[in-house]
Amino acid sequence: MPGNNHSREDRRTAYVLVGIQAVLIVGLVIFPAGTDWTVSSTVSTAASTLTIIAAIIGLWAAAYLGRGLTPLPLPNGSTDLVTSGPYKIVRHPIYTAVFIWAIGSTLGSGNALKIVILVLLISLFLYKSRWEERQLAASFDGYDTYMERSGRFLPFVG
Repeated sequence: MPGNNHSREDRRTAYVLVGIQAVLIVGLVIFPAGTDWTVSSTVSTAASTLTIIAAIIGLWAAAYLGRGLTPLPLPNGSTDLVTSGPYKIVRHPIYTAVFIWAIGSTLGSGNALKIVILVLLISLFLYKSRWEERQLAASFDGYDTYMERSGRFLPFVG
């Protein structure tokens, strides 16, 4: 198992990334429904279904991480590299779950501002996942090989 010897700069960067992520997620939650598009019952059902799918994926991924689960994008030294379960399919299934939830939340909101927040959140996760992967590659032997055989957020992609 890797140690938890992260530099002060890496910890600061990790906290900043998580802070920005929290602000964007809170924005998706607190901004009210809008009138920028009609949210039909079909759209509402699709949004709810995406939320349920996201919760299932997120809980599945968190369960597989076990003691390695941390709010920061830094290995915490509590587990070996996890490459089974959802991590066999994609490297960042929790991020995938957040994307799915955010898309559903935006779709069901009727609020164009949430589209902006969604784009910012996806952009953040693209950056954050690359930064995190550098940390993981430095901490786990074989991470580079794992990256070659698994997608970043979607199977076989990235």
